[in-house]
Amino acid sequence: MNKKNITYLFLLLALFVFINIASFTQKSPTFDEIQHLSGGYAMLKTGNFRIGPGHPPLMRLWAALPLAVMNPEYPQDHDLLSGNRKYWWLSVRKDYKFGYDFLYKSGNNPERIIFAARFMCVILGAFLGILVYLFSKKLFGSKAGIFSLFLFTFSPSVIAHSRLVMNDIAGAAGITLSLLLFLRYIEEKTWIRFIVLALSVFLAVMLKYNAIFIFPVLFFGFIFTEKAKGMGKFILILLAIILSLNLFYGFKGTFGKKDIEYEVFERMLPDKMVSGTTYNIYVNFPLPERFMQSFSNLLIHNKRGHSSFVAGNYYSTGKWYYFPLAFLIKTPFLTLLMFFVLVYGYAKKFKLNAGEKILSGFFVLYWVFAVTAKINIGHRHLMPVYPVLFILLGRVYRDYSGKIKKRVVLYGLPAAYIISTQVYFPHYLPYFNLFVKPDNGYKYLVDSNLDWGQDLPGLKKFIDKQDNSSLILSYFGTASIESHNIKYQQLLPGGMGLEETKFINPVKTEKEYLAVSATNLQGVYFGNKDIFKWIKEQEPIEKIGYSIFVYDISRDEKAHAIIGEIYKSRRMYNHARRQYERVIYIARDQQWREWAMDQLQELDNL
Repeated sequence: MNKKNITYLFLLLALFVFINIASFTQKSPTFDEIQHLSGGYAMLKTGNFRIGPGHPPLMRLWAALPLAVMNPEYPQDHDLLSGNRKYWWLSVRKDYKFGYDFLYKSGNNPERIIFAARFMCVILGAFLGILVYLFSKKLFGSKAGIFSLFLFTFSPSVIAHSRLVMNDIAGAAGITLSLLLFLRYIEEKTWIRFIVLALSVFLAVMLKYNAIFIFPVLFFGFIFTEKAKGMGKFILILLAIILSLNLFYGFKGTFGKKDIEYEVFERMLPDKMVSGTTYNIYVNFPLPERFMQSFSNLLIHNKRGHSSFVAGNYYSTGKWYYFPLAFLIKTPFLTLLMFFVLVYGYAKKFKLNAGEKILSGFFVLYWVFAVTAKINIGHRHLMPVYPVLFILLGRVYRDYSGKIKKRVVLYGLPAAYIISTQVYFPHYLPYFNLFVKPDNGYKYLVDSNLDWGQDLPGLKKFIDKQDNSSLILSYFGTASIESHNIKYQQLLPGGMGLEETKFINPVKTEKEYLAVSATNLQGVYFGNKDIFKWIKEQEPIEKIGYSIFVYDISRDEKAHAIIGEIYKSRRMYNHARRQYERVIYIARDQQWREWAMDQLQELDNL
């Protein structure tokens, strides 16, 4: 590799790290970060795997490494660490409560802790960028490798999740590394390369469970290249991973029946697969009990499904078009354009080399999983396909860049790519491409696609600019609002409801704002999906980071009346009383005053 390419490589990686740090320092902890981070720290401090068992531990341990030096306090008496309560591994809310108490109730500096952990995740993201470069370079040459890294560096989806204490980028890194090492093994079938491949697959599984989709690629790859001998190699890979898992967990609970009762097992698999035989095989399989419980958590979640929203539709068991639509509207236009050129090339004239066959096989296989998945909670679950796509697009660059004579096109398109993606800085999570206007993204996707509780700092800046104003807030997230010094009256908290405040705004305030997280605005996790329909019809005065919608309800009798009714339906009578009194205070119509007085009388009679 010449000096020019080395310069480009380090420049792109430096820009990637800078963009991530500069943007994540402006964002509050997202929904799942407190669970992942606290779980990793608990593992480091105590060797306890009880926090957040629905995910493998490696990414959490990696993110928590700086905390081993910082040595923050943690809730040592939490029952998830010391209790013997049955089926603790199914208590999701308690995982989040432990994380909340760790960050905000143990005397720690949450900003310092989050910064250190997120920085570790950025390093992991940069490592994935290096893998993208190396893989593309190996297949298509140095210039193509730089171009693939360029697409990776400025990808809003990659940036959005590289800077979070989450395992989506980690999982993609583990998968990409395994695919690269598998190609190296096919090229030169030595036992050293085989052992390194087996180790990489183990690491991938321990970073995120979606790495199991590597196994079909390995199976067919071994069969096609080594025939009958390949079957033995594949079985050896499986045995090596089983051994590695047992070594990692110290063989705890490996031999003997796992603490998973039959009625719990029934919640894991399709009904046709549930029987006494499959149950006995599962609970006696020679894997550590903690790993089996963790994987069981994932299977239960997958069978149950998850509350989801896409383009005005609500469901809990998955829709085939969720991920295709998310990919279509959240992937930069240039990437989509090149993807269609790639598909056309493969269909018409391209001959695939071994690496392209491996990558394309995984790409297709993962999409089959995506369109059949029952858990539709985030475009981030497509993260493994993006590094693969960026690598394959190196071929489009190699085969077509030399044919483009107009330099304005050759350099103009990359410039447009940078501008169209970086104009969102620092709001990468709610990125949508040219097919969807930024302000309309919430009409198509919410939750981790747009609103994950990340914009409390932006809300704080907005409120600080409003003199003598009051705030009613319906927040979707697990970060502490109070720790951001935001004084608010709570309304319909979304998520885990970890922070509760009894504060009630004064009745006689001149300015009052209603702030609603986009996920709550769409009613995704509420029984009544239309609970905020009345306010969605109005135009917000501000959209903070595209995720928190702010409305001026200072003189809006209807808004205060409806909010009062919501409080009353939830038996929050003091809050309801305040709203009715507020209606009387601001009412310009006698009918509103009479209605509010009737409601107050009704409260008195309760």
